[in-house]
Amino acid sequence: MTKNSGHVKSILDRSFRYTPSSETDLKKTFAKIRREQRLQERSKAQADAEAMTKVSHIGPALHAVTR
Repeated sequence: MTKNSGHVKSILDRSFRYTPSSETDLKKTFAKIRREQRLQERSKAQADAEAMTKVSHIGPALHAVTR
């Protein structure tokens, strides 16, 4: 699966390279996937935290104006 397009590469695609199962290491593959997921989660958490610092809560001010 490519990172940006989200679809599986076809075996007819010239950039496709077959890797025999005897040459793969599932532990390493899943470790890589977990690392990438953690990095994405950290990036999202950081972006969310940054967004929260830029947002002001106006609830109490709104109540003061309406009273």
